[in-house]
Amino acid sequence: GALFAAAAGALFGMNALGLITASQVNGRLARRVNPRTILKTVLPATALAGLVLLASASTGTGGFPGILVPLFVYVASLGFILPNTTVLAMAPHGRMAGSASALLGTIQFLLGATAASLAGALGSGSAVPLALVIAVCAVGSFLIHQTVSREWES
Repeated sequence: GALFAAAAGALFGMNALGLITASQVNGRLARRVNPRTILKTVLPATALAGLVLLASASTGTGGFPGILVPLFVYVASLGFILPNTTVLAMAPHGRMAGSASALLGTIQFLLGATAASLAGALGSGSAVPLALVIAVCAVGSFLIHQTVSREWES
């Protein structure tokens, strides 16, 4: 009981530290690197982490570390993805920044609630439902970015 709670807290803290560290690195990079370039680099790694997490959860390959490592990579990558996608989404809406920010926040919370509900509804007592939702979100984000970035380049 208490040992599990302490271990869960430590693992949660480790993921939080990864997210914070990535956010800090992103803040320094953002002064010199275009947000599109950062996303082009990070989103494939995020998609791969989601797929590795799903494969590990589905097959048991790698045991507990097989879940922890790709989950850490996925969570930490959000420190790069969230600020850069927000910058790109807000840039064209300077005059309506407040309304655009409110809409963006609402969409993020709705998608987060939907993903969490889906993982819960698929719950099987294993990591597979969570891994499936993460993999779909990660790969979906990568594919959407691929589509949008082609439009930016043309």
